[in-house]
Amino acid sequence: SCENWITNFKIFHLGPALAYNLNKYESQTRAREKVEFLLSNKYIPANQAILCAFGEIDCRVHVIKQAEKINGDFRPVVDKIICSYLDFMKFLAVEHPVYIWGPIPTQKDSSNINPGFPYYGTEIERNIATEYFIVTPL
Repeated sequence: SCENWITNFKIFHLGPALAYNLNKYESQTRAREKVEFLLSNKYIPANQAILCAFGEIDCRVHVIKQAEKINGDFRPVVDKIICSYLDFMKFLAVEHPVYIWGPIPTQKDSSNINPGFPYYGTEIERNIATEYFIVTPL
């Protein structure tokens, strides 16, 4: 039964952390430092599986905006995000099995803009970038 294993999850919300910045110290959200605190203080014991869910904000706000600053191609932007994210996963994988929950498709262009959840680019552009983020072979 699924009800029993769900209770074994602990959720650690790191704030609006970007997949791109997870492996960087002194980012705006300080996500790397927060994770290191959780690990060093045994909130997440060694060998405990970790499920990471990052990339949604990157795809919703930053990919298309950054792509416009270069040649308009979002793929190199996503590739750079994925490389940084994978470096962070390698750090975690030293002592933990690591799983990744990919970002969901982005909100519709017709959605009312919530200032807490802005977006950039068109719905189609964001969803194509999100799909690429999920299935990119590196």
